[in-house]
Amino acid sequence: MPLSQVNPKHYSRQLANKVEHLSQQFSDLDHPAIDVFESPPLNFRMRAEFRVWHEGDECFYAMFKKDDPKTPCRIDDFPIGSLLITQLMPQLMQDINQSDVLKQRLFQMEFLTTLSNQALVTLIYHKPLDEQWQKIAEDLQKKYNINIIGRSKKQKLILT
Repeated sequence: MPLSQVNPKHYSRQLANKVEHLSQQFSDLDHPAIDVFESPPLNFRMRAEFRVWHEGDECFYAMFKKDDPKTPCRIDDFPIGSLLITQLMPQLMQDINQSDVLKQRLFQMEFLTTLSNQALVTLIYHKPLDEQWQKIAEDLQKKYNINIIGRSKKQKLILT
């Protein structure tokens, strides 16, 4: 099922299945009833990581199915992500697609958000990061009031 078609009813069913599975695992033990604390069915994931897939002159977020690890599934929205993640994803990708420096050899992005509406975005590359990359990434960081880390082999740039 595409993430854009996430249905809150599926969440209730998945939660019930998890409780049932857990109950079965501990059925031979004398234990108190399991307390269940439901999350909202949408916007509950505070972190997410995506591959960045390149087709022609455009790149986009992608994930892969377990049964088909070679074919990317394009991710244009992520409704289970926090509100901040769901807001940042399209905006950042639009800016990345407009910058050859940012999109060249970018292969993964990670989002980490907090309940106090802060975000850390890690851009992971198959190329060394230089001063030009740093300047453009710093501008992006200011534009969205987020923190950015750039990573590549044997290199980590934590922007301030």
